[in-house]
This record gives sequence, C-alpha cells and structure tokens, in this order.
Amino acid sequence: MRVSKKTFRIGTLAQTLADQGVHAEPSAIRFWEKEFSIQPKRSKKGHRFYTQEDINRFITIYDLLHNKKFTIAGAKKLLAEGPAVETNRIKIQRLDENHKNTAHICSLLSTMKTQLIALKKIL
Repeated sequence: MRVSKKTFRIGTLAQTLADQGVHAEPSAIRFWEKEFSIQPKRSKKGHRFYTQEDINRFITIYDLLHNKKFTIAGAKKLLAEGPAVETNRIKIQRLDENHKNTAHICSLLSTMKTQLIALKKIL
C-alpha cells in the first residue's frame, strides 16, 4: 500500500494531537479507534495510517470526553447524530452564555443608574 504524505503513524498522531492540546497516548488512540469506529488505513505490515480527518475526529472526541465531560456512550450518541446536531448544541450553549452575560450587564447598569441618581441628588 502506498501511503500519502498526508497520513500519520500513531506516534506522530499522538505528538500532533499533543501539539494541539490533546494529550492522548497511543493506547488511548487505539481505544478510541475501537470505541468510535475509526478505521485508519493500514500498511501490509498492519501499521495504522491516520488522515487529517482522523485527527479532527480525535480532537472532537477528546473535547467531548475531557472538556465537556460526556461519557463514552454520550459522545458516541452525539457523534452518531451528526455534526448539525453538535453545531446546534454549541450554538445553544453560546446563546445561554450570552444570555447570562447580558443579564449580568443589565444588573450592573441598574446599579450604576441607582448610584448616578443618588449622586445627582447630592449635587
């Protein structure tokens, strides 16, 4: 099998992921490969070769498991639902954060208004 320059062996993949803040040992990569049905190309000797698409998928899996605290089953379900669902959930999460920030800003403005009215009465 001829391997493209755009593929990575497992050690290089682990280092590439580490450079992007994803700390995954080769054993974890092999585990995620089985759990999330990632099927890298293999050489005649059985060496795995991963693509940039595989790297992106491992980054997503890491983010779901370690940052967003999904279980493996939950991450599998989310990934099975497709990228549109994940994108919508992220948008909803951002809207919730924006709503909280807006409420906080409104509270601060209200406090400032009260203080300004009090200052105006003093002057």
